[in-house]
Amino acid sequence: MVARRKLSTASVLTLATAAAKLKAPLESVEQALFVKRVRLDPRTKGLLWCAVPNGGTRHPREAVNLKRQGVVPGVPDMLFFELGYTSFCGLAIEMKRRPNKVSPEQREWLTGLEARGWSTAVCYSAEEAWTTLCDYLSITP
Repeated sequence: MVARRKLSTASVLTLATAAAKLKAPLESVEQALFVKRVRLDPRTKGLLWCAVPNGGTRHPREAVNLKRQGVVPGVPDMLFFELGYTSFCGLAIEMKRRPNKVSPEQREWLTGLEARGWSTAVCYSAEEAWTTLCDYLSITP
């Protein structure tokens, strides 16, 4: 069993400081900042959503086991299971680090979700992801 640690405000600020020192902030740092904001803002902390831990380096045995359990490449980083301000049934956000672009598998997922009534976005910063979520929910950023 893996122990889970809550991100304190201090640890998020440390992540932000580390990100500021990099030319292009790490995707994981930007995503952690965005997640912290979603969890803290009273307008979004009650949303039904999840992050999809598809990325990262894994031991080959673990990768095979996860694939057997149904993990597939390309699924967006975050899925919000909330009705949008129009007719969207959910919001999928793929976080990226500049200058990276979406992979063919990620593009396939984003296109497939759009065809099924989802709003999708590729975001390059926590701020961009926050603005995307606020626009989707019709709330002021």
